[in-house]
Amino acid sequence: MKATGCLLVILAAIGIGIGVYINSSVANKLNALKGDVARNCENAKPILQRRYRSVESLIQAYERHFGWDNGVFVGNPRQFNQSWELVQPGGATAVELTPELRDSQEVKDGLAAFNGGGAVLEQIRGADQVERNLVSFVAAAIRRHAINDDALLAQLKADIVATDKDAADTAEAINLSATRYNEALAGSYLGKRQGFQLVAVELRPVSGALF
Repeated sequence: MKATGCLLVILAAIGIGIGVYINSSVANKLNALKGDVARNCENAKPILQRRYRSVESLIQAYERHFGWDNGVFVGNPRQFNQSWELVQPGGATAVELTPELRDSQEVKDGLAAFNGGGAVLEQIRGADQVERNLVSFVAAAIRRHAINDDALLAQLKADIVATDKDAADTAEAINLSATRYNEALAGSYLGKRQGFQLVAVELRPVSGALF
């Protein structure tokens, strides 16, 4: 009886050990794949910083054309045909007062997320937002004659063109590593039990040929 009891204890310990090993192996694999995503995102940041170095200046020039400077209205309030209180802090938003700013807002928000101190995945999501809205913003600015600095527009095009290949390569690395991690997690019951979650990140750089 004692021998049987000892054998059961040994078998239980072996089973627990195997379970711990399997769980650890799953966690190590998923952590490695997730680390690849983060590493590729980090590698993309210097390229994207070069790519966007004139974007903030473009946004500021565009918004100044409509009387706004860093979110503060500095133009003539009579153009709104409304009371001055609306353009004070706590009043109507800049976009509500000047609908043309919708064209710059998505790029502005994306750039803020990219340059912010958030997690690297959040920064890359911000970069993707910039990429998805940059062409339409520039087109609107040109159509409205809101940016009269040809050198600034030329600099943006030059920066985008110069980084096109590197941006495309690093975006492919990010997207492939995110797909590999998400597919591995989708097929891993133990990974889900351990609290691993899908990563939502994708980078789709726009071509400089569109500017």
